[in-house]
Formats: sequence, C-alpha cells, structure tokens
Amino acid sequence: MAFALIGLKKSPHNTTSQELTLGHCERQVPKNLTYFSVADRQMESLTRANLVFVRSLLDNILFYPNSLVIPDVYFIVSQPLAMHVLTQGGSDSFLAACVAEGLIVPAFRNGADGTFQGALNAIKDDRIQGIRVETATEVTAALHVASMNGSRFRPITWPHELGVRFEREIRDQLARPTTPPPQFQQDRPDLAEVWKYTERWRTECIEAASRKTKSMGGSGLRRGEIMNAIAADLHYPDTRIDSIEPLLRLAADEPLKRSALEAFFLWVNLCYHKNHADTFQCALSFPRFDSMVEPLADHYLPGRMSSDHRENMVEVRELVAVPKASALLRMGSKRLIEARLSEGREYFERLAEWQIQPNEVRARALVTALKSYAERLVVLAARAGTPDLTQNLVRHVVSQERNREFMKIIFGAATSFVRGFVPRPIVEASKTADALIALSSIETEQTQIAHGARLPAELVVSAQQPGE
Repeated sequence: MAFALIGLKKSPHNTTSQELTLGHCERQVPKNLTYFSVADRQMESLTRANLVFVRSLLDNILFYPNSLVIPDVYFIVSQPLAMHVLTQGGSDSFLAACVAEGLIVPAFRNGADGTFQGALNAIKDDRIQGIRVETATEVTAALHVASMNGSRFRPITWPHELGVRFEREIRDQLARPTTPPPQFQQDRPDLAEVWKYTERWRTECIEAASRKTKSMGGSGLRRGEIMNAIAADLHYPDTRIDSIEPLLRLAADEPLKRSALEAFFLWVNLCYHKNHADTFQCALSFPRFDSMVEPLADHYLPGRMSSDHRENMVEVRELVAVPKASALLRMGSKRLIEARLSEGREYFERLAEWQIQPNEVRARALVTALKSYAERLVVLAARAGTPDLTQNLVRHVVSQERNREFMKIIFGAATSFVRGFVPRPIVEASKTADALIALSSIETEQTQIAHGARLPAELVVSAQQPGE
C-alpha cells in the first residue's frame, strides 16, 4: 500500500475555508507552474474566495515550489486580488512583489504587449465582461510599476486558439453527451437529476453563446457569453452580467434550480480552468473537488479522482500551525520572499528529494523540515510584531508551563530577540524563547499542506517500499 502522512478526508459540500485553500486542490504531476484559479471572479460565489484568497496566495508561495499562473483578466476582475493590492501597499504589496520576483506569472493575451497596462487596454477592446472599473486602473498601474522594477518578471502569452479549445472542451464534456457520466447514474442519482435539469443550458444556451461569441468578433466560445445566455434563459432583466452571483440570488428560493446553477457553473469553470492549465502547460489547481463536482471530475480527468487512484496515491499531507495572514503580511513583502529562500531552503530541498524518490524515510524528513519551517515563520512573524506582544506571549506560555524560575531570563531573551540583539550569555535561553513563540497558538492558524510525488513509472513499485 502507498503511504500518506496525517491525511484528512475530503468533507462534503460545506467545507472550511482552509480546506478550500489547499485541501481540495487537485494537483496534477508537479511542473514549475500552477494555475491559480482562486483568483477567478466566477469562483467567488462558489468558493468563498474573499475569505481564502490571501491565505491561499501565502500558502502557495511559501510552501509550494511552483510559481503561480494568473490570466490577465483575473487581475482586472478579481475583488479579493484588488483588495489585497490596494490595501497592502499597491506596487509594494505581497502579490506585486511576487510578480516582480517571477513567483507569479501573468498570462497576457495577444495585443497586451506583455504589460499590465497593455492587458487592460486589450481586455477593454475585446469587450470582456466583469471589469471592476472602480479598481482596474489602480491595480494595473501598481502591478505595472512592480513589473517594471522586477528583474525576474516573466509573463507568458496565451495562443490565439484558447477560445477554440475551450469550446471544444465544453462541447465534449457538457453539450454533446446525451446521458450523464456513469458516475452520476451509479453513485449520485441527485446529480443525474441535476444533469437532466441543465440539459437546455448545456445544449441550446451553449450553442447561443457560441454564436454570440463569433458575432462579437471572438473565436471559439467565451465563458461570459455562456453566462449571458443562461441569464436570458432565466429571464434576468440585464442582457450582460459580470458574475454568476445575481443568477444564484435569483434562484435562492428554488433549491433544485440553485443546485443546478451551482453545478453547471462549477462544471463550466472546471472545463475553463483545465483548458487554461493545459494551454499554459501548468498544473491544475481547482479548489472545489467536493460532492458537487467530484463525479464530473472523475469522468473528466480519468483516473485522477477515482477511488482506486486515491487509495494508491503517494502523498504527504500535514496540518501545521502557521502565522495568520495578517501577521505574515506585517513582515513585509521582501522579508516574506526572503523567508521562502532562506528559512524554507531545507524544506524545499527535502520536498524535491521526496518527490523524486518517495519513501517513508524521506517523507519523515520532509515533514520534520516542514514543521521546522512553519515554526520559524511564526517566530519571524512574532518578531515583526510589537515587543509588548511578544513579551506577553512568552509570559503567558511560561506561566502555563509553570516554569516561573526561568521566566526572567526567557523574558529578557525574547525581548532581545525581538529587538535584533541577543547577548551571548542568553543564547540558549533565546532559543528556548523561539520555541515557545513557535509553539504558541497566538496569531496562528492550522493549514493543510499536501504534496504529491513526482512518480516516473519505474518508481511506482519502489515507492511503496519503506526505507532507502
């Protein structure tokens, strides 16, 4: 049997924000890029993206080796992305710093000239729906400044046929099938009913959206035109909508219609994100593999989500205490990125070793390095806070441990540590203070870090054997 360390089973429809961040992401064979779908405006009503965006951004950058691919339109339409950039220093925000350092890779359409300003102009020229006019100009200006000042800024360009490929995916997976996927009929009769309910949307509305896309000068199929076609079918008063949220509100008192709308747009988004991920040659991260989507994912990604695959998957899952997002952001963007490179160095080395040749020994070394890295982040975040906060923290922990005899020396060591000066006589006490800070639950939260192995075919059997 394959091994997984401290894994958590997927929960049903009502999932927690932390589970949505990482625990429910389907990560294909790791590459050096991951598609960051939580920045998609059309997922905001389905995944509580406003709550998990920053946490997901931090966790991906700090704990995963891949850079994040974000399509240009997401920078223009995402509310949580805009709020983060505009409230965290604009061009000095963490997201902007990641763009400058190549940890976030924008995917620009043709005509964008490889710049954020050019992307905004091209998106307006293409009459793309969902632009947040109140923030778009300010956000793109801030990211433009960051990108011009970043020596590692590395955008990619998407090909002309992206819309054509999306139409093919939608037709193959949703429009052409006359019967629901086998998983619906065998295991989920409720979703078979939803599949039947969405028949007109999957056929007539998609056909109408395709015609409209081409009449507007686009190629293939635009997701926005699918939204417009569904809105027309539901007799929504506006002919163009910026998000699916008003449609969900429209069906609030009709449970079957509401479930059908959620399922339909999750299925559409799955096709949309996978098409992007395949086109940009990056790993697929879809944050809603739950009871609504998993059966279609089983069908759509053969073998990836099947029970046999999950039982034999070689992976490491670990819950670790990390600083809350607000505490991490207080460290500053530069220090956070430095932490990934310095404090996280051993962790990423152990991760690379385990992914290449997974076994129990290397898995244990990976988990140990992960926990140590997480603890160092907590210490760094505490150090970035006020001395009074850290003093109170140490006093509280020491009191709990009833170690009053050493309170003064630990208290003084922690104060010196926060101020960046640790005298030689209390170095050991300072290390103790570090550990106490790291193990404290103050300003920390649990997050699940999950990694799959990079398994060549010849390593599948050996990966199931313990030891070197």
